[in-house]
Amino acid sequence: GINAEYMGWGIVQSSLKQKQANQRQLHWEEPVQMQNQIKNQIISQSSCDCSKLLLVDDSEFNLYTLGKLINILNVKFDKAYNGLQALEIVKARIQKNECQCFYKAIFMDCEMPVMNGFEAAKILTQMMVEKIIPIIPIIACTANVLEEGIDKCKDSGMSIQLFKPVSINKIEETLKLIQII
Repeated sequence: GINAEYMGWGIVQSSLKQKQANQRQLHWEEPVQMQNQIKNQIISQSSCDCSKLLLVDDSEFNLYTLGKLINILNVKFDKAYNGLQALEIVKARIQKNECQCFYKAIFMDCEMPVMNGFEAAKILTQMMVEKIIPIIPIIACTANVLEEGIDKCKDSGMSIQLFKPVSINKIEETLKLIQII
């Protein structure tokens, strides 16, 4: 099943909300300026051909299977094999800066070598708080359905949990929830 704490404009997560509340500053802009920025962003995102998702898993089989299911839904994605590689890909995408769109979500396995998903999610969440990257959902893909595992996902910054094996219906439901399809 899906355990989701997501609302249209961002992730509802107590630790992230608290950090943002501590750092929040109001910026007022002229309405025309704001409309032009929104218009330019919509134009650049609609013409963007970049991958919308980042899939992170140390299992080639899991990445292949998840990728095949996401391909059915016509959503482009990039792949990483551990948390560290995911962070490197995210940083490279920021530096590349070819367009204004960023990943719309990250599907993250929890238990991986080199850097696990929990550590990577914490770093990504901090990057969101510091406004280095936009606020995007990090979706845990895990076989751990125990409450402590779910809590660990939430505590690390993963706002949605998908339990393995993941079905096309659950992926589609999740992508609709976060407004990717």
